[in-house]
Amino acid sequence: MDTLLVPPDPTLQRERARYVCKEQWDGGTFLTYARRQGRMRTVPERLRQYTVPRKNDPGSNLNEDDEFTEHIFPTPQPEQEAFLQTWLFFGLLAEFFGLNENDAGGRLVDAKTAETEIAALYEDYVEEVDNRNGGVTKYLTGARMLQAKDAPVLIVTRLRLAGPAIEQRIQYLHRCLSFSCFLLNAAIQTEFDPAIKTSIAALGELLSTGFATASTLKRVPSARVSFSFAWADRYLEEGGPLERYMLTHGWCSSEVEKIRSVNQGLGTRHYLSHMAKGKGGLHGPQRDHSFCSKEGCVAFQIDAATYRPSHVQQGCLG
Repeated sequence: MDTLLVPPDPTLQRERARYVCKEQWDGGTFLTYARRQGRMRTVPERLRQYTVPRKNDPGSNLNEDDEFTEHIFPTPQPEQEAFLQTWLFFGLLAEFFGLNENDAGGRLVDAKTAETEIAALYEDYVEEVDNRNGGVTKYLTGARMLQAKDAPVLIVTRLRLAGPAIEQRIQYLHRCLSFSCFLLNAAIQTEFDPAIKTSIAALGELLSTGFATASTLKRVPSARVSFSFAWADRYLEEGGPLERYMLTHGWCSSEVEKIRSVNQGLGTRHYLSHMAKGKGGLHGPQRDHSFCSKEGCVAFQIDAATYRPSHVQQGCLG
């Protein structure tokens, strides 16, 4: 995802998340999308406090006892990827731009503006790339969010349309992010494209960090909430493909474990995991880490009795 930074000489190509949506975001209330789609089976019980529908809301008659059955009958991977990309990527963008209905059935902008701008999201945040078969492949892109001031300025401008209710609006956006983070980490019970998952998490972290920064700079009220979420929870999993790649490219298992325990941000973990290791020079000499463990490195132990700095020569005072 292009909202995540990489070092100047990355060992891995930046992942690109395929655009897999089967339908356009409907502009309804963000938290009740699964109810409108008849897919409450994908929402764990502990998250359903977020999804209480309005009266007369489509899906409000859905059986409240509809069970979370994903762990027993997982939704097929393509269906789940499309559903969550529509909801947690485009739905979240629409929410922060003030385009979705609120709990009272209104919007911060008129319905026509909302419809037009939701359609524009699919032009601004989806790009087409020529593929080897002579066709095009669609990918998500967050470049517009990073390369122009329009997006953050628009988010703040729409936020201020809430007027005296601005703190309640911020608290609602906080609930949307909290719900999205928990759902992304808890509700996926089947194979899922890691790039698609990372792209959703990257957007969530970007919005969370943006709000935290704006609050610190007094651009928006703090609203007594903290925009700190575990977007990196499943990134660089122990025993996962990314860790295996790092271990075969010069990383020590103790270094990987340290990244997981010390660096909780997705952007930081992503950047570090793409760094080159074991090339000598600034990256340090190449060592054999096959006997190391996550508790400690044995390859870089120094024998004080025989150690001699490589720069030592007669007359050196260093």
